[in-house]
Amino acid sequence: MMKLKLISTLIIGSLLSGCGSDSKDTPPPPLPEVPDRSVGWDYIETPYMEFSDEGLKGVVFSAFGKVDDKALKWVYGYSDRPDAGTDTNGDGAVNLHDLPVDVFNTLVDGSPVTPYDSVDVAEMRRVLASNPDGLGAGTSRPDVFIDGNYSVFDLLRYFAATRDDMQFDEGSIIHYSDSKFGTFEFSFSWDYNGDGDFTNDGIYSNSANWHFTNNQSGGKYDVWPSRSTGAYNYERMDTYWLRPSAEIRFMPFSDTMTKRRQWVYQQEVKRFEESDGEFVIPYVQYQNLATGQVEVFAENLKVKAFDIRSDVFQKGQITIMDVWLTLAHEHGMDFRLSYWPTMSSGAKVNSFALSTDPITGTYGGYVAGAPLWGELAHQGDFDQHPQCNFGLDGTPDGEGRLTEQECISEWLLFSNGQNELAGSLLLPYPKQMISQVGPMDTTYMKVVDEIDLLASPGKTTNVYITDHNLQSADIIQGYDQGDKEAAVLRRQYAAEEPVGNAPILDENHFGWKIADCNQCHNEEKNPLGHGGHSWPTNYADGFDFTQPHYCATCHGNNGATDNHNRGTRCYWCHNNEGDMTVHNHGDIGTNWIIPEDELLVGKRKFTYNPSGVGIDGRPIEHKDISHNINSDYNFSRTFPAPYSCLTCHK
Repeated sequence: MMKLKLISTLIIGSLLSGCGSDSKDTPPPPLPEVPDRSVGWDYIETPYMEFSDEGLKGVVFSAFGKVDDKALKWVYGYSDRPDAGTDTNGDGAVNLHDLPVDVFNTLVDGSPVTPYDSVDVAEMRRVLASNPDGLGAGTSRPDVFIDGNYSVFDLLRYFAATRDDMQFDEGSIIHYSDSKFGTFEFSFSWDYNGDGDFTNDGIYSNSANWHFTNNQSGGKYDVWPSRSTGAYNYERMDTYWLRPSAEIRFMPFSDTMTKRRQWVYQQEVKRFEESDGEFVIPYVQYQNLATGQVEVFAENLKVKAFDIRSDVFQKGQITIMDVWLTLAHEHGMDFRLSYWPTMSSGAKVNSFALSTDPITGTYGGYVAGAPLWGELAHQGDFDQHPQCNFGLDGTPDGEGRLTEQECISEWLLFSNGQNELAGSLLLPYPKQMISQVGPMDTTYMKVVDEIDLLASPGKTTNVYITDHNLQSADIIQGYDQGDKEAAVLRRQYAAEEPVGNAPILDENHFGWKIADCNQCHNEEKNPLGHGGHSWPTNYADGFDFTQPHYCATCHGNNGATDNHNRGTRCYWCHNNEGDMTVHNHGDIGTNWIIPEDELLVGKRKFTYNPSGVGIDGRPIEHKDISHNINSDYNFSRTFPAPYSCLTCHK
């Protein structure tokens, strides 16, 4: 995991939850004076940080072999089985939980799907440092990556150098500087049957069709529905940033898939050449998924490199992040970004996400993901119902068409095949289009309602009080309340002026900046406070125990740092497991085992966090899950997020 040197203290409130408010006029907080700080930081809501130059560390995961995604074909009705695409479990939805027991993914020859193996990055770095293939000591693209960082192509080089059953075919490598596609071209062989002969392994022998699929780090829940296949893409293997804990599958595709990908490359190279080497993107836009309308932010946008990730990319390299920063800095548009660290789930994101655009304002929940990008002509290629409306040579007007079976075998996906954040994806050549999309319907992904206290400061949540947590009373239908007491969570505001005789705490307070008042002010320790009685308890809303954020309504926020324009899902980063571990915040520092019977919405099993997907394409049911006390299932009794967070971290 990349080490970060924080220049200003990262706040406790709700850093990088992926959600926020509609307050478009709220400027970012003032930034410290830092020599050579990129002006791009003026549009980043996360406090300024310096990234180390230590490069890739830890492990990455890899697999080989072409997958027959029988599970996904069954879900979308492309299987020849009569029960395909039916709600077999009667929960009102058709998904992987409906799969018959005899439907599972295999390799294309019917053998079991090869699992992902871990690769020790330190060993990979050691091998590549010796320049085993003459393509470079370290990365093969030193023009793109800072020393210590690597591409997916570099990972394939490592396997060719260390495995006796894999090789680049002799004389097949074309250097990226000599390629009309602007990338390394090669033919690769895998001795799949292990007989020592590289010429008799079918699709794996002497093939120029090898490419990769990817899933980024999913954390302990391993949630990707495309886990066995990986997400298909049209990215260049030698400029695609290899990130910690990524899952990379190498496989040969069809001739048509390769030609389609190369057609995309040719459009990008041609566009760059026609602009005299300037990085110009013809269309930057917003696509409304509900209405189908498209609003153009800019045409023929000349993108500037802001070099935010100078620890990874060489100076002058362009990422999607630079597109949004160009619109903000050069054209005065309200685009802002946030940095997502290693999340509380263990997912190693460590990248920037777009958090605000001029149309939707700040994003709520899961909507801080990547936009669409590429050629306008290929936006419908990877889909739940792919059309493959292009010729067998990959061009829009080429002759011939793939059969439906051939099309779905390589273009059928849960999504469009792109799961990158704005700061992760390098653009070696200008795309024809970058498009932010929204609004997103994410109700199927969560149990608790979306609570964004900046967008809706009057929001309230009804809860049941248990011995360990607060449980939502608004969402779970048919829940047995039993003898649980009911209460209401609402936004409270920390006092800024004295309230009655209550002093506003300052740096002279012996507990200055310690959030949990109960650590010192309780019935067993001195100083008791309040004379040992009349504790500040929010009886009016149904609580009969002390909650420190309620204390703040009279005594102020006790030195809490400012918020960073986020008003929900604070626990994604701020709890007891991620980079942003929270101290002195009561039971936020604990995990809670959420029983299976609480992972239900109506009759439907909650299928996002508690249910990952196995290598065979079948869901992995979790009987219970360990999660922070603040979660998509319940709230902390004493520090319920985001209500308690927004009280002090204003």
